Amino acid sequence: MKSFSLALLALLVFSACGSPQPSVHTSATDMPKLNKNQMWQLSLLNGRDLPNDAKITTLSFNPEAGSFRGQTACNSYAGAYLLGETSAADGRRSFSILLLTPGSIRCPEADMNTEERFLSVLKKANYILITEYSLSLYHDNKEILHFELQ
Repeated sequence: MKSFSLALLALLVFSACGSPQPSVHTSATDMPKLNKNQMWQLSLLNGRDLPNDAKITTLSFNPEAGSFRGQTACNSYAGAYLLGETSAADGRRSFSILLLTPGSIRCPEADMNTEERFLSVLKKANYILITEYSLSLYHDNKEILHFELQ
């Protein structure tokens, strides 16, 4: 019985030390802010995991300038955005891309196809949801891009 109690105690201690769960903030005052020093890494494109051999795609924001930039497998890209008020019950905020300027370097076809899909999906984003460790972009009610904080 004593060894069972010790095992149970150890299990509780180790499970409490696991990675923190992100929390969703539902009011504009407690929602995490886009930060100039944050770098987000793409993990889902149109609800699907990226291929294992996919190169890293990143996104970062400059809230003071209302701009964003990032890197795909082949090119850098940049643009401007507008961030509206929290408008959905789950804490999503209206979001729109105003300008998108991708680079023009050609690369292997598979990487180029992923880049083109990513950029075309990014342009469709009209809501954003930020948690402490993730950023999701939506087109209406469908999550189209999901990023994890690097």
